[in-house]
Amino acid sequence: MEREAMIDFLTRIYPEVPAFAFEQMPDEQLKGHVNEWLAEDADQLAMG
Repeated sequence: MEREAMIDFLTRIYPEVPAFAFEQMPDEQLKGHVNEWLAEDADQLAMG
């Protein structure tokens, strides 16, 4: 996922966090947040 797409995704998931906060993060940290959210979502889907 491209950097801008990760920032867009995270600002939609966490609207209380301003976009500039995500823009200041390094790529690896952005990927970590995206992967964390996806893992939590997958767990919720698995539990039904």
